[in-house]
Amino acid sequence: MKKNKKAAQDAGPSSSVLQKQFGYDDVAYISRIDIGSDGYRKGLLLLTEDRARVENVDCLYLVGGLVNKFGVAARIRKIQAEEKEEHGKAVTALMELVPKRLPLVAQLKELKAAKKDCQKLEQELKELDEKIQAAKEEVARLKPRTASLIMDMLVEEIAQELDEDLPHFKKSTGEKVKLYIVTSPAYDGQVGHRVADRLVELRRKDRDVLYFGQVRSFVKLKKSGQGVVLLTPEKAVWRTTAYSAYPDRLVVDDLKRGSKTPPDMYVVGCFGSSLNRGKGSKKFQRISLPVLHKLENTTTGENMVGMRIVRHHRNGATEVRTFDFKHLLTNERSMITLPPSCTKVQAKILEDLKVHGSRSIGQMEDELEIPRDVLDKALKNLLEKKNVKASILFNENSAQYSFNPKWLQKNLRFTWPEAGPQWMKDTIVGFSCMHAGSVHTAEEFILNDLPEIVVNEKANVLFSAGDNIEGMKHDLLLRKEVLAGFNYSKMEEYAAKLLSTVMLKAFDKRLTGALKDKDPKKMTQAEVKELIAELLVIFIYICGNHDEWELDIGLDPLAHFDLCMRMMLRDGIGKILMGHGLPSLSSQEISELVDKKVIRFTEDDHYTLPSGLTVGAIHYHAGRTATNSVWPERALAQFRVHHELVGNFHVEEHVEEYDAELGLRASDMLPTLKCKSDFESKKGKIVDFGVGVRKLISYKGRVLITEGGLHGKNPHKSAPPDEAYQAHLKRLGLDK
Repeated sequence: MKKNKKAAQDAGPSSSVLQKQFGYDDVAYISRIDIGSDGYRKGLLLLTEDRARVENVDCLYLVGGLVNKFGVAARIRKIQAEEKEEHGKAVTALMELVPKRLPLVAQLKELKAAKKDCQKLEQELKELDEKIQAAKEEVARLKPRTASLIMDMLVEEIAQELDEDLPHFKKSTGEKVKLYIVTSPAYDGQVGHRVADRLVELRRKDRDVLYFGQVRSFVKLKKSGQGVVLLTPEKAVWRTTAYSAYPDRLVVDDLKRGSKTPPDMYVVGCFGSSLNRGKGSKKFQRISLPVLHKLENTTTGENMVGMRIVRHHRNGATEVRTFDFKHLLTNERSMITLPPSCTKVQAKILEDLKVHGSRSIGQMEDELEIPRDVLDKALKNLLEKKNVKASILFNENSAQYSFNPKWLQKNLRFTWPEAGPQWMKDTIVGFSCMHAGSVHTAEEFILNDLPEIVVNEKANVLFSAGDNIEGMKHDLLLRKEVLAGFNYSKMEEYAAKLLSTVMLKAFDKRLTGALKDKDPKKMTQAEVKELIAELLVIFIYICGNHDEWELDIGLDPLAHFDLCMRMMLRDGIGKILMGHGLPSLSSQEISELVDKKVIRFTEDDHYTLPSGLTVGAIHYHAGRTATNSVWPERALAQFRVHHELVGNFHVEEHVEEYDAELGLRASDMLPTLKCKSDFESKKGKIVDFGVGVRKLISYKGRVLITEGGLHGKNPHKSAPPDEAYQAHLKRLGLDK
């Protein structure tokens, strides 16, 4: 497939394509740097600073996980054990000396009683007493400290370490950017609270780090005026299989204990997930955050490592970007650069360790085919150097060499790919449950707003995840849920009219822009064909359960819809070309182009985007679950694609997940384009409304950045169910 070079340049590693405007805030959110744990990486902090500077963020929030309280507790226990051992050795040494004194004293008494020379014995006793006194002083000096005293020492050490490691965040202009911290009792504990206080003191001169306390903090953003609540867990949590379980539980608990109206957004930290549910059936948006350390142990199914940047607009709209750092950590040893002074043998050893992690000298001998004595000499030299470029250590228990974990924590640096043509951006506008023919379908939004979204978001693909028509089952016509006079044929034709109009309006607007500096009369038919191929959005659709009701009466679902779509697009494109004064194309030529743009899929099919990424859709025949992320998570497990759309549930949830093979993936459970349905209203359900926009920004075919969000506001406007009846009365003059 031909790649769009301009799209590749726009994609880049920076979001500079979103031009700065007054009235919005760009805010970076991070969570769980976890200093004190084995997974802590200073390099991730530096990478965050780099991305924040490139993205020109206005401020950063660390939402829980400044310190890993479990790592600190383990360190306290280790120090206590070591001190107890050293103290025990000192006591043993003292106990070995004390018994020697009594015989010397008795012997000295005998000599004095016999009036014999006892000068030598007195000197020996004096020396013994001095040793005993020194041993007593050593016992007193090595007396194990209490956990409280060790904690005081570690608080200072960790705060000093953070002061050194934590970057001074700035914009690309050099303007200072502040970091605001909220700690979590469940993850930071009291030690995190104390470290945060001390860190603020150490940065008092710079005033670039502020501490907002524990558990919860409400912030009012300066330019957009949006209210954001930062939430962290207060109590210990247990493992769960669904990403949204704990974030939603924290939000519900906060709403129950609060006395004020909900904020515009909840930002939930600590759980290592990447969720985004927009305002719809809820009065607020909720996102969760990846972690910013290497995952060593998981407690709640943590999966994501990275950062999120949210653009908060004054009108309440948001764009949520996720930056994936986990791909760097999966093979972090590959980032190690060799010391310039190392020999060829040392270089081969280090390269071998970069691949395998840990190796015995025997394994190196077999793999590298280097004599053992030569390897032994080179390894000893590497162990002695403690080089800042690549520090290794030897584990006596396993008899293996490896890179020093402490060195990896402090010295390893991660590199983000630079801007260039290898970056690609794909944009998918997805919707589900249009239900054409329903009295509740938001037809004006579809006809007027959806084409604008396609154009403004520069969408490659318009994807329908099923339920394109309302259908006739369950006596929907009799229950006044269907527009009067509609049957399956009219519903399919009507759906085609709605969606072909969306495509044609978007095409017309794009074509107007493309012809701005061109003379239409001088263009060739080949150039016109290229314009259609480039500017007409690809439309992919699958059938939903409402569409498939036609199977029960012996009809192929959406067969009439498909034919109407192609015919309407063919005729509409011909009229648009004529309106712009472009050379005309035959119906056959236009049809051949249209056939490449209208694609019918099943749930087992996937579409390959220009970047090589894959996208598919599934319309589950099931009901909602109390845990909102269950179905999009199941879709990610079921289908091996980069982006999977999920339809049927009339609620929204954007889930992102890292996969070792495919990298960063996304699954979007899409809302509906109906204002409501009587069926759901009478079951106490509220629908999410709108379309999902998903941007996949990839480098060499691997997604590194995603952007997702909900677009559209529910008009809460349904067609009067008795409209046809009232019109008939009016025509006869009986409406008075």
